[in-house]
Amino acid sequence: MAHIDLTIDIETIPDQNPEALKNIAEKMEFKAPSALGKNEAYAELIAANLSTEDEMLGMDKNAVVALWTERFAPSKKLEAAHAEWLKTSFDGAFGQIAVIGWKINNNPAKSIMRNSPESSDEIDLLKRFNAELKKDLAEAKGESKTTPKIKLIGHYAESFDFPFLFKRHVICGVKPCIDFQPSRYSEDLFDTCTKWAGFQGRIKLDTLCKVLGIPSPKENGLDGSKVWEYVQNGRIAEVAEYCEGDVESTHAVYKRLTFQG
Repeated sequence: MAHIDLTIDIETIPDQNPEALKNIAEKMEFKAPSALGKNEAYAELIAANLSTEDEMLGMDKNAVVALWTERFAPSKKLEAAHAEWLKTSFDGAFGQIAVIGWKINNNPAKSIMRNSPESSDEIDLLKRFNAELKKDLAEAKGESKTTPKIKLIGHYAESFDFPFLFKRHVICGVKPCIDFQPSRYSEDLFDTCTKWAGFQGRIKLDTLCKVLGIPSPKENGLDGSKVWEYVQNGRIAEVAEYCEGDVESTHAVYKRLTFQG
């Protein structure tokens, strides 16, 4: 056996530190949009019951806009902070892993999901994942007297999934059973996104699947932007199923790009 194909996909959630949203909000500065005019600011203040006609009587544009900024700042800052907090899902230093899906060679995809959003559960998730993966790799090796190399396969995984996995292992203090940081030029790494679109190019897995006539799990309505919503609503099992679908689609794309099927 020359190598073992290992296709991986992860689904992530925002920073679970209870103070994360508050900390982001405190650091944010809020300014009125440069295009905000007196009439618009006036109307919005009245509609939101944040001021009255009597209070704003005789105010010029600068005064009305300043009042708008003062009164809307708390809600607007929280809204902007929440949007920034959601983006921590893409940063392995702060976001966390909810589901890990993987596939060995042509075996069916499988996944492991966390039981709760608690930080400690991510440690358990990574430990269970490594134990399962180690067992699967040993079975794939079989009776071979030599140790086959592992080819890591993913979609945009070189830039996202694999670095994210590495960072979460480091932060959680769990030693991975394989190296998730192979060199970009290594033969042990195959990124279907990079292979198709080039190093600085991007193509969504769903789009590439459609181009190649491969079924996409995103056809069912779930995608990465909805993962946290599903996890919050106790639907993480559906996220795990979706993740396995991504793994199967990525592996199918890999086989097409390497002329194996």
